[in-house]
Amino acid sequence: MAKIHKQMIAVMKACKAIGKAQRNTQGQGYNFRGIDDVYNGLNEILSDNGVFTTSEILSEKSEERKSRNGGVLIYRIFHIEWTFWADDGSTVHSETIGEAMDSGDKASNKAMSVAHKYALLQAFAIPTQEPKDPENENPEPLPRGTTPPPQPVKLPKRTDVQKILKGIKTFDGYKNYVKGFNEQWGNIWKLESKKDQTWEELFNIRKNSILEMEGTTEFLKMTDQCETEEDLKKIEEFFEGNPLIQSQANKNQLNILKSEINDKKAAENGKS
Repeated sequence: MAKIHKQMIAVMKACKAIGKAQRNTQGQGYNFRGIDDVYNGLNEILSDNGVFTTSEILSEKSEERKSRNGGVLIYRIFHIEWTFWADDGSTVHSETIGEAMDSGDKASNKAMSVAHKYALLQAFAIPTQEPKDPENENPEPLPRGTTPPPQPVKLPKRTDVQKILKGIKTFDGYKNYVKGFNEQWGNIWKLESKKDQTWEELFNIRKNSILEMEGTTEFLKMTDQCETEEDLKKIEEFFEGNPLIQSQANKNQLNILKSEINDKKAAENGKS
């Protein structure tokens, strides 16, 4: 066993859980571990054990996209190889994907930070403060050869939909969306009869948009909490079963997640 292997094991033993203390406030509303949280938790431990990292960008991709206010967003994807070093020159290699978007000149920095964060989290298997025990889950599988019945769409109350609309902070054309919704609601609600039926007609007009937003929010929440191949399988099933969320951006997110899980599995196999 090379010295770097022993030193990395020592780092793992010294690592404490790093909780998801940061909160995404851009409309998706999920908790996450920021790069600063990871650095703060690891810096002293790495230095005490004589371990450091260097990086090499293996490939990169850059795109320009329109923002909701008409500006330009720079979208960057980096495939990076990280090398963990010990003071005797022995090394361990790891590869991760970093993806980020920015309206200025920070897209590359963000992408590299994301890639480094996951390289560190995966290499040292740093837990969150929210452990999940699979024995607490008792799924009931369907008999072989059967398919689950379609779930009926439950029409929400007007107040529920208004709450959904208030939570839409990054939806493209948000102001026009809300304006159109309120105008149609106001015209239909004036009718004196068949209010349930007219509400259903209104809901069907906006149903796909609402379901897309709800589905995407759930998808992003699941990807952020993904830690195992079983988690990934559930996400893939959720994605395949929801055509409304199958945008290119979400497909890219799923592919990156697959790569991260495969890298983690390969690293674990390499240790055994």
